[in-house]
Amino acid sequence: MQAAIIVFASCVLAVLSVGIPGGWIDADVESEDVIQAAEKSIQLFDQSRSDNVVHNLLKVISAKTQVVAGINYDLVVQVGLIDCLAGDLKTDVECVKKTGVCSFRLFVQSWTNTNELHKISCKADD
Repeated sequence: MQAAIIVFASCVLAVLSVGIPGGWIDADVESEDVIQAAEKSIQLFDQSRSDNVVHNLLKVISAKTQVVAGINYDLVVQVGLIDCLAGDLKTDVECVKKTGVCSFRLFVQSWTNTNELHKISCKADD
């Protein structure tokens, strides 16, 4: 009986230290993969809108990943609303009209070149 308890406790500790398979894991907000996922999310978000508004990534606030049949990214990002025409000689900072925070869930399957935005929620900063 004691051996069974030790084996069970070892399994619980292993799962807690590694994470649950298929579960969400905190990701480094400065990693290249996370930044690319955030930029792709913003690009897909802008393409889904009919008002031709363009946003840019200011900062990744938080990021989680989940390994499925690809990777799900759960992202919270600060975005800037761009108010410059293409070709204007201004920096991105000068072109930012408003800022806001968006939450995105992006599914990426690199071997099929799939990028699907499954969750979008944005709120303008006051």
